[in-house]
Amino acid sequence: MDRMLFHEINRLSGRNKEVDQFFVFISRYIKYIFALVLIIMWFQKQPYKKIVYNSAISVVVNVCLTTVVNWFYFKPRPYMLQNVNVLIRSKRNSAFPSKHTLLTFAVAVSTLMYRKTIGFLLLFASCLTGFSRIWTGVHYPLDILSSAFVGSFVSVLVNRILIMMKIQS
Repeated sequence: MDRMLFHEINRLSGRNKEVDQFFVFISRYIKYIFALVLIIMWFQKQPYKKIVYNSAISVVVNVCLTTVVNWFYFKPRPYMLQNVNVLIRSKRNSAFPSKHTLLTFAVAVSTLMYRKTIGFLLLFASCLTGFSRIWTGVHYPLDILSSAFVGSFVSVLVNRILIMMKIQS
């Protein structure tokens, strides 16, 4: 099912130059837009500093989780196993989890808990990021869905733990 859905989405790539360029842009550069949003938030009043703090911890926890998962589990990227439309050459590391998706969802959900409008915009951008990773041929849909879930879950968990510990400023 995962591969079938991947092929249904990925086969649409390569047909329209502008659409392909859009998804390549999202896939490659959205992380910088998220970083810029966090930098801007850092210079705002509360609760924006809290959002940046929660996001930073969530990102670190997610990167650590990714590292541990990749020590024990390797899933080949779609282009490593089959002939697919590849718009971005990615590293030949594990397809699971999708770090781009994991980290954008971590920031989006951290933001959503305190600022709904910005959070929903970032959540939409996170969904585009995940979809772009399928479109460009570097991840399967299940990699994206599970990464979105884990990134979101870790953000909620980090927020709850920090509230319980009253560490947030």
